[in-house]
Amino acid sequence: MKEIQDLHVTQIRIFPADTIPYETFSVSEKLKQFKDVFHFSNTQIPFPLSGPGPKVILFESGEFDLKKRNIILNRLNLEDRRLVLEITGSSDEADAIFEIIASYVNSISNKVRLNEKNCLIKTQETSCLAFLELDFWDIFSSEMKKFVKNELSQFIKLPALSINPKNFSFGVTFRTDDSLQEEGITISPKEITIQPRAGIPFKKRIFFTQSPFDSDAHLKMIQTFENCFTSKMKAGGAVRKKAPEK
Repeated sequence: MKEIQDLHVTQIRIFPADTIPYETFSVSEKLKQFKDVFHFSNTQIPFPLSGPGPKVILFESGEFDLKKRNIILNRLNLEDRRLVLEITGSSDEADAIFEIIASYVNSISNKVRLNEKNCLIKTQETSCLAFLELDFWDIFSSEMKKFVKNELSQFIKLPALSINPKNFSFGVTFRTDDSLQEEGITISPKEITIQPRAGIPFKKRIFFTQSPFDSDAHLKMIQTFENCFTSKMKAGGAVRKKAPEK
């Protein structure tokens, strides 16, 4: 794994009801202060914060200097008791940004209730582009390659330039313990995906990857994936075959 680009981390935290101080954000001056600190260029409040409807504030395209590194805050969504933070960076950086956001929110609301300790559950998702030292065809069995080359192509009526695999993906579902179920909290299914990057020639071996892991675990997963198939090729002393063309 020679190169990693566009590392994105999304963290979702769910808090007890009334933890996020929406009444503070309903004051225009305090909302502006918050936006200015994190340089959010766009803010949406689709429903009145003072009414009985859903409490939602969507912040987009912000930035913050963290230890001399400029961190892009792609989005910060406050949705009733959920806080969704997506950054361009690592999970450690996302954790640090959350602590700063929570501290500032607590300071302008004069309440100390938004913090990691008060979080009922935290989930993470990571995505990035990775250059992998493997031919994507290596992960498929010889039977699959034979099917594509000798059987599948006969059903294609128009002239086919190439047939290449597009996606390697698994769905993951999660259990929730009794305490979370009592709070009405469930975790939505997630995907683990490794696929050739759309718009980039297949032979360049640039892959889009995503998983429901923190960034460290995600990068280890990609490295393990690459090692499994490159070591298999080395152990077998096999010569790579060209991918089926038709």
